[in-house]
Amino acid sequence: MSRLILAELLKVRTTRLWWGLLLAVVGLTLVGVVANAVIAGMEISGQAAGSLDDPATIRRIYTAGVGTTYLFTLALGVISMAGEFRHQTITATLLATPRRTPVVPAKAVCLLIVGFGYGLVSVLLGVLVGAPIVALRGGHARLLGDGVPRAIVLAAVAVALWGLIGLGVGTLIRNQIIALLTAIGVAFLAEPLLSLVLNAVHAGRFAQYLPTQATAALTSPAPAAGGLTTMYLPWWAGGLVLLAYAVIFGTLGAVITLRRDVT
Repeated sequence: MSRLILAELLKVRTTRLWWGLLLAVVGLTLVGVVANAVIAGMEISGQAAGSLDDPATIRRIYTAGVGTTYLFTLALGVISMAGEFRHQTITATLLATPRRTPVVPAKAVCLLIVGFGYGLVSVLLGVLVGAPIVALRGGHARLLGDGVPRAIVLAAVAVALWGLIGLGVGTLIRNQIIALLTAIGVAFLAEPLLSLVLNAVHAGRFAQYLPTQATAALTSPAPAAGGLTTMYLPWWAGGLVLLAYAVIFGTLGAVITLRRDVT
């Protein structure tokens, strides 16, 4: 099993995809952190952006990059499986392993490692860039309290779990382009829109179980916009919900891979 995991890590390391995604993570994280740190405490279009005296605002600044980083981990998960079918490398992968059973778990562990790495880069950048801006604006960095350390760790874990969701999608939809468009479209557009609609019709108790809402609950939920009340699970419940999605999609990927004819 350990050799399979190392082989999957080698696949990632020997392509340009991982560092291309990492550069995107760094760039978008910097934009998100700086924007959140600068507008904190301001009033925009009649809505307060959160006070620097509020620990939730500080947590939101440090984890601002998670709002885009999870999409890159999701994409990596999709490509790790759908890309094998696109380039016909899945046959060699399975032939090199007498039993198919360990293949998907090995990919899952690989994605968790790489995804956690992306998440860690995102939150560390958030702290390194966000804390000085918060201090310059007269706020407290709160690096050792007020739930900040917990939010930082859980944010990195959440990013890693999205890789397993992508793995499942890449197994269900073998066409890499369609799988990517579907996964990113649902996670970035359709699901947030559905959440907005559900909260608007006072059905937020259902919206809080969506993957992106569960991810937000792990760190620090964004304030309601336009007077809209948004419901979030407690951080521990959000973690369990996101873990459940990851396990379900990962299990689907394993079952389908074990039964599918790849010739």
